Formats: sequence, structure tokens, C-alpha cells
Amino acid sequence: MRILVAGATGTLGVPLVRALLRAGHEVVGLARTPSRQAAIEALGATAVVADALDAGGLEAAARRAAPEAVVHALSALPRGGPTKASDLEATNLLRVTGTANLLAAAVAAGARRLVAESMVFAYGYGDFGTEPLTEDVPLAPPDPAVAAAVEALRRLERQVLRAERIEGVALRYGLFYGAGTGSTRAMVARLRRRMLPLPGGGHGIGSWIHVHDAATATVAALQRGRPARSTTWSTTGRSRGATSPASWPASPARPRPRRCRCGCAASSRRTGPGSWPRGCRSPTPGRARSSRGRRRSRPTATALPVFPQRRPADDTDGGDHAAG
Repeated sequence: MRILVAGATGTLGVPLVRALLRAGHEVVGLARTPSRQAAIEALGATAVVADALDAGGLEAAARRAAPEAVVHALSALPRGGPTKASDLEATNLLRVTGTANLLAAAVAAGARRLVAESMVFAYGYGDFGTEPLTEDVPLAPPDPAVAAAVEALRRLERQVLRAERIEGVALRYGLFYGAGTGSTRAMVARLRRRMLPLPGGGHGIGSWIHVHDAATATVAALQRGRPARSTTWSTTGRSRGATSPASWPASPARPRPRRCRCGCAASSRRTGPGSWPRGCRSPTPGRARSSRGRRRSRPTATALPVFPQRRPADDTDGGDHAAG
């Protein structure tokens, strides 16, 4: 099958292109700028260049690609992941206007199916209890802090599932993780600084999915997914509700070790009477440098995007990865 992947250089796009090629499909990646074209070709796919927000240019690119199916994995998130609502504005635009343009381009190019990337955030926020959320559960009202992002996801799904002249499938993924992904690197960096919030007061359980499992699920949806329906894929095999980041307590800050009075990183503990601090590298040990009086700001917790979570239950069904 000939498949056009919009967002081929993204967190999901790269493993997806590789998975499609391994499965024997012919892949065309959509690059927003010519500089991204080489990255797509390095994966073994061909590339077409167009901006998803330019309806005319996107349709022309889709006609050149002549795909039988299209994958919508467009996003514009910061390299370190979103940390505030404004970081999602560009992605929200792609999920609304970009989706409309991509659907029109896919239909014009003669594609039969479009699979779109949604997320479990579409369920909204609130206490959903311990029962798994299925695709038939009514969506909860969004938290005002991230209402625009949730509404963008829901508008993406409505457009895809109600599209005419093409089969639409929306996949509600869990949060992506995996080696080399920007979101994982950012999360590890915040964890090391004790700045990672605790969903649900430390009792919440998040819905996650490895990027390779997400790619495998997308391949399955292209081949045999049920159209006109949202499907949830998460590492736990289920999706849960979410609480507002305002209710998350920050992880306690790590106590700052005492430093040498000269300003170096040596411990202030001395090795013996009359000795200088252990590890001091100053040419004049113990003497204060000009930076002695500077005060470093202590890390403070930030409100990160909401993690879908649930209250723990007694079930022990484990965490089966999505495998299609």
C-alpha cells in the first residue's frame, strides 16, 4: 500500500515510517520545509514538501504522492515538551485547520483511509473512578486551563470520523515514551531536578504508550482498523481520567549540599584540622571569589501538561503493550 505520512519526522512519525517500510508498504513523508526532506529520505522513504496550513500547496503535494491511505501525525510541540498552555497553540492549529486541509487533500488525491493521531486527553478531566474508560464513555468537560487543547483534539476527531468519501480512524494514544524521544528526555531532566509533578497527589496512574507500540498500532489501524470510530491505545491497555495540574503537589526539592566558601563545588566538610575542604580546586583554597555573594535560584515546580490517570484498583491485569 502507498501511504502518505504527515508528520514523518516527529516522535511518532519516525518509528512509524520504519514500521511501514518493514511491513512492505511504500511510504511518502510530508516535509514542511526542504530542510526536513533529507531526514525523511534518510529513513528510506520519499518526500514531498508542503505546509499543512497551506490548503492549496498541501493538495498539490498529496496529488503528487497519490497515496492509498494517509496518516495524520502533525504536531508542533517544543523540543522539551509543552510546559504551559501557549506551547500547545501551534499544535492546536494543526489539529483543527491542518486536519481539515489534510482531509480535503487526501480525498482529492484519491486516498481511501485516513488514520489520525489523537490522545487520551480527549476524555477530559475529573474523577472517573477505577473502571477503564472505553470509547463509548461520554467525554467530560475540559479543565479551563487546557480547554483549548482538549477542544482541538475533539475537533480533530469529529472531522476525521464524520468525513465523507474517505474512511476515518482516530487513535487515542497514551503519552509517548521511548529512547531518544524528546518527551522522555525532558521528563528525566525534570525528575533529576525534583520538578516532576505528582498526578493525583502521588496516587494517580498514567496512560502511556511506547512509540514503537504506537507505530505498530497505527500500522494495524491502516490495515484493519474500524472506520468512523475513535480507538484508545495505551500501555496499560486502558485509559483513565485526569485531574487538573493545579491539584498536583510538587515533588520535594532535594536539599542543597553545602559548598566550599570559595565558590567551587567541593564539599564544605574538611578532611581534618587545618585542612582545606575536600576536592577544592581553587589556587587559594578557602578564599571567597567575587561570585561568593551570588544566590542561585532554587528549582520550583512548574505546571506540566495533565497526565491521564486513575485511582488504583485491585486489578492486576498488568501492562500489555498495544500490538495491533
